[in-house]
Amino acid sequence: MKNKKNLSFKFPLKITVYLMLIFLASAGVTITVVSVFNFVDKTYVQENVLAFLAICIASMFIVNFSLSFILSNYLNKKTIFVRNLLKEISNGNYDVKLPLPENEGLIYDITVDFNKMVDELKSTVILQNNFASNFSHEFKTPIVSIKGYAELLKNNEN
Repeated sequence: MKNKKNLSFKFPLKITVYLMLIFLASAGVTITVVSVFNFVDKTYVQENVLAFLAICIASMFIVNFSLSFILSNYLNKKTIFVRNLLKEISNGNYDVKLPLPENEGLIYDITVDFNKMVDELKSTVILQNNFASNFSHEFKTPIVSIKGYAELLKNNEN
């Protein structure tokens, strides 16, 4: 919990760097394609290379940060949902389940395992409660019998 801001910042930052590299590569490809196939006059591109690169890089940053913002919000919502489920389980509510994703894969397997874990915790708590009540009952039965015999012996002595 101490590094809450760091954890939520590192993942989108890593994605941001990857997206920047992808968009930078696509800007380079765009410049190459425009130059090779004469979509724009070569002299215009040569005279305005810095402006053309600035436009490509600016658009790269805008698209990159927009996608990073959307992706980080989506991931944060999912993370908060899972955190709330974990809080419910830690408070003793074992009836909560993670909804299964549509596609099978790693997240699907993790979800199935998580739901199995919750079921096992629920059955463990039930067994623990049954054991406590059964032990209490089994322990009381001999004590009641001994108490009854003691009272019978006491009454016979008098």
